[in-house]
Amino acid sequence: MIPSFADVRILCVGDVILDRYVSGKAHRLSPEAPVPVVSVDSVQDILGGAANVANNIAAAGAQCTLCGVLGEDSSGASVKSALTHCTAITPLLFSSSRRKTTLKTRIVADHHQLVRLDEEITEPIDSELSQRIYAAIENQISKHDVLVLSDYNKGTLPLELTQSLIDIARTHKKSIIADPKSLSFGKYQGASVLTPNIKELASILGPISSIDEACKKTQYVVSQYAFQAILLTCSEAGMCLITPKKITKVPATQQDVFDVSGAGDTAIAYLSVALAAGISLEEAVVLSNFAAGQAVRKSGTAVVSYDEIKTLNQPLPWHQKYLSSDDILMKIHQWRQQGLKIGFTNGCFDILHPGHLSTIRTARKNCDRLIVGLNTDASIRAIKGSLRPFQNEHVRAEIVASLQDVDAVVLFDSYTPKALIDSLQPDVLVKGAEYCVEDLAGAQEVIKRGGKVVLADMKEGFCTTRFVKKIRCSQ
Repeated sequence: MIPSFADVRILCVGDVILDRYVSGKAHRLSPEAPVPVVSVDSVQDILGGAANVANNIAAAGAQCTLCGVLGEDSSGASVKSALTHCTAITPLLFSSSRRKTTLKTRIVADHHQLVRLDEEITEPIDSELSQRIYAAIENQISKHDVLVLSDYNKGTLPLELTQSLIDIARTHKKSIIADPKSLSFGKYQGASVLTPNIKELASILGPISSIDEACKKTQYVVSQYAFQAILLTCSEAGMCLITPKKITKVPATQQDVFDVSGAGDTAIAYLSVALAAGISLEEAVVLSNFAAGQAVRKSGTAVVSYDEIKTLNQPLPWHQKYLSSDDILMKIHQWRQQGLKIGFTNGCFDILHPGHLSTIRTARKNCDRLIVGLNTDASIRAIKGSLRPFQNEHVRAEIVASLQDVDAVVLFDSYTPKALIDSLQPDVLVKGAEYCVEDLAGAQEVIKRGGKVVLADMKEGFCTTRFVKKIRCSQ
C-alpha cells in the first residue's frame, strides 16, 4: 500500500516563480495588427517553479520548507499571500530589492495559450544572499528527510551555493534530488538523483536521436558525476531510470495529455516524498510517473493530491486482465521495458479451490507479473470428456482474473500450453509438485532461455476430480 506521508519533511530550495493565467475568449482580430483580441474573463495567480514543487509535496500530505528569493514587488507579495493558505508549507523566503520575482504570464483564449510573457532577472544571486541561504539551510537540514533542488536557472542556485548545499546534505546523510536546468551536470555533482527531461539532456550532451541513445549517454553521466541515478523524463514515452548498471523504462500512464505545465514539478515532488517515506527508488519512480501522468491531464500549473495517487495500488478490474493473444504480447513488452520478471502457470480452474490458490500464490512470489494460461472449453472437453467444464471459459476467466495475485489471463486451445509458453517466453514457469520438470510442457525451453521452473507444493485434500466424484456419489 502507498503509505501516508504525514511524517515526511522535505526541504525544497530553488527558483520561486509566479504563474499568472489571463483567460478569456477571442472572437475577432485586432484592427491594429493580425492578432486576436482577448476578452478577459479571469486572472489567476498560481505558485510555480520551486513553489509548485512545494505545493505538490504538501498536496501529497507531507510537510515542506520552501527556500527561495523574491523581489520586493507585487508578484512577490502574491507568492507570499498564496503560501499563507497552505499550512503544510513553511516559507523560508529571502527578499531582495535588486531582484525581480520571476513572473510568467500566459494569455489563454478558449483553452489555447496564445503567448507567454516572462518578467525575470536570471543573473546569479550575490555572495551575501548565498551565504544567508546557506546558513538557513545549515540550520534546517537536520530537521528534514530529503533536500530538493528545484533549479529553473533563474539565479537562486549558483554553482558554489549548489555544491555547498549538496555537501551539507551529504554530511547529514540526506538524499539530494535535483531538477537541473544548468548547462552542466558538474554543478550537481554528488547529488543522489537528477530528473532532467530529454530536451534538458540534449542541451548538455548534444543532439539525441532516440530514447535508447539518451539512456546510454546518461549512464556514462551517472558514473562520471557520482550520481546514484538519473530519472530521465521522456514526455509521452514515460520515464527511464538510469543507474550505473541498469536502465529501467517506465511507460507513461496517461496518453491524453492536456497540459504539461508543472508535470516535472509533480514528478520530483512525489519522488522526494516516496524516498523520504522509505519506498525503494524503483517503486518511487513508478509513483512519480503515475503522479506526473495525473498532472498532464489538468489545465495549467497543477498539483496532484494524495487521494489521486492512492488509486495506483488499486487492483485492475478483472476484465482489464482478461487479454487476447495480441494484447498479452503488448503487455509483456511493456513489462520487459520496466525490467520486470514474468511468471506463467496454467490450468482449467473449473472449480477454483485452495490447491489452485496455493499454486498461484507460489507463482506470484517468484515473479513480478503473473500470467495464467486458461484452457478453453474445447480443450477441456478433449482432455476430460464431454461433461466438462462445469463453467464456461469466460466465467472461469473472470474468477481467475479477479485474484489479486494474477496480472493477466489468456486462453489457449491446445492439449498443452507449450505453444503459448513459447510465444510468451516467461522467465518463470510454475506448476504443482505432482508434475516432473522433465515432463512439463515448455519447461526445457524456459530453462534454455535462462529462466527457471518452480514446482509448487501440493495442498493436501484438494483436487477437482475428487470433488466431482464426491458430488456424483452424493447424488
